Amino acid sequence: MRFLRSLCKVFTLAWIAPVLAHEINPIVVDVNRDDRHNVTLRLNLESVLSGVDLRLGGNTDDLPGAQRYDQARALSDEQLVQAFEGQLPNAWALLGVQGQVLDYQIQIESQSDLELPRPATLAIELEPPRPWIWQADPRLGEFVIRDQSERAYTALLAPGQASNPLDQQVSARDQFVTYVLSGIDHIVPKGLDHILFVIGLFLFSAHWKPLLAQVSVFTLAHTVTLALASLGIVVIAPAIVEPLIALSILYIAVENLLPKRPLSRRLWLVLVFGLLHGLGFASVLQEFGLGGEYFVLSLVGFNLGVELGQLLVLAPLMLVLGTWAHRQPWYRGLVQIPASLVIGSIGALWTFERVMG
Repeated sequence: MRFLRSLCKVFTLAWIAPVLAHEINPIVVDVNRDDRHNVTLRLNLESVLSGVDLRLGGNTDDLPGAQRYDQARALSDEQLVQAFEGQLPNAWALLGVQGQVLDYQIQIESQSDLELPRPATLAIELEPPRPWIWQADPRLGEFVIRDQSERAYTALLAPGQASNPLDQQVSARDQFVTYVLSGIDHIVPKGLDHILFVIGLFLFSAHWKPLLAQVSVFTLAHTVTLALASLGIVVIAPAIVEPLIALSILYIAVENLLPKRPLSRRLWLVLVFGLLHGLGFASVLQEFGLGGEYFVLSLVGFNLGVELGQLLVLAPLMLVLGTWAHRQPWYRGLVQIPASLVIGSIGALWTFERVMG
């Protein structure tokens, strides 16, 4: 069935993804308007130097011009800085740095293993233009813009997208929409672990009442820990949380293979696992930024986006399998068991990898 083939593709991608080098991450721009408009960028300088188009894939090994990227990766830290400085001011234009650059400093996290990322921090003292809009070359992929002032404007910019004016007050509506879209984005397409967990909930029972009960408990649980972690009340290192999230995927899948268990027992498990997933969402928010006068509004918007993302996963499943297929005698043997085995295998693999670091 097409559903099972899709899950097999997911399994294959999950298996090979950890061994692929040079994963693409958004460039993060922190703006501090209260300190001579200082700007700090966290990025891989290799992507700027090589000119590869990061819009074309999730890994530089798959991109045209990957050889140029690898050549930049092979440079020493000092050579990398010299190569970057040799391309000024073209590099400023690529990155979206506008206005008069008064001073800058580059720090590189040294990494002898070329299969591991080598992030750089670029601190710029800048006299920006008016209006001040951040818009980078689309080839550099996504940008996260975080204003460190009280208004705490944050945006996830698509490749080539322009930000709101950074020297103007952001509206509550714009901030809310930004975080709703971010919440959706961190489920579909980026939240593969959360997607598999939700599919695991669906496979327990395709009837809408048990599914609604599980999703409601899961939502309540991750909302609580997301709020507590965002407020700094509960802080647990991602090195602990991420393996437990992978383990929750494995456990939910294994339960689907066992004889039918009482729904009440299942709901207690979902509650505990939902608390873990909320901590995972919180780690995303810490990178994306959350604070200032729109803290509560941003938190609500992000959580709403997460729920909409879950709905995007569950709605097609209910339409295709929850309307008639789950009543068929072949459903458990051809859908529920094979799909749960695939999800459980991915959960086991991820648990091992995350525990081993």
